[in-house]
Amino acid sequence: VIGVIALSPNDITSQTFVCAVVIDPVANITQSDLSEFCANRIEAYKIPKKFFFVDKLPRSDTGKLKRPMLKQLISQIIAEEVESSHA
Repeated sequence: VIGVIALSPNDITSQTFVCAVVIDPVANITQSDLSEFCANRIEAYKIPKKFFFVDKLPRSDTGKLKRPMLKQLISQIIAEEVESSHA
């Protein structure tokens, strides 16, 4: 499992931890599995509220994570989820 925690604004004054995760296609891992994994290792307030499964993380040519692009990717996924829930 490869992942990164990003901050996603949920209103004007606060932010929520979310996590973009790249998982091996043969792995059978759920959001509950990831939450439980985190609960056993980090403080409750640091556990991401939601995990987003992505094909790959946006990286530069040198392999560094492109955080602005990651936030954009997560925002796009959230928008698609909201749109599909209204359909």
